Amino acid sequence: MYIDRESTNIFMINQYPCNGLVNSLRASFPESFIYFVIHDMVWTATYMGDIRSFERALKRGDKAFAPRYRMECDLFQSVDKVICLSPETYQVLRNLYRLSEDKVVCIPNGLKDCYVPFTSEEQLEVRTRYHISPDEFVIVWIGRCSPLKGLKALFSAFHSFLPYCPSARLVIIGPLFSADWMFGGSSSCASRITFTGHIPREEVFDWYRI
Repeated sequence: MYIDRESTNIFMINQYPCNGLVNSLRASFPESFIYFVIHDMVWTATYMGDIRSFERALKRGDKAFAPRYRMECDLFQSVDKVICLSPETYQVLRNLYRLSEDKVVCIPNGLKDCYVPFTSEEQLEVRTRYHISPDEFVIVWIGRCSPLKGLKALFSAFHSFLPYCPSARLVIIGPLFSADWMFGGSSSCASRITFTGHIPREEVFDWYRI
């Protein structure tokens, strides 16, 4: 009731699934534009982000997955534009979802490069502040702590790397939700892993500088 039907209305949606919402908006505002921004896709959780497994499932017509895939295809076709944030997702939408070129738009995140040069003395000062010794080889991982983000593979790789670089430290930056699976997967090298949780942007930059 608060939306002017005479104006050019643009609805931007990134919640999935939202087929019912899109259909409702179409019915109420037939002259509007509806843009859908990719936040997640049904295949990423099902196949743990493995694009080859997704392709094989499509070829064999995976009955358990097919209804959700069709629902997603219907959603993409029902909106005016599908916006993705990376060239890889753009190719998935074009090749595996068969969306036309004029339907898909790729807009990278647009973040500015905030790198500021610093001296070795400044780096040492930051290391001292975070209790990281000068000889430690620090690896920083940033993101939502979820199996979908590849953390199990990272822990396995780090465990294999430690014999070659005993001074390595893996720093995990990001919100911890259900943490038991992470601690279980990293227990053999727990003394060389640091979990910071969700921290301010300035502290993230400090870890990059380290």
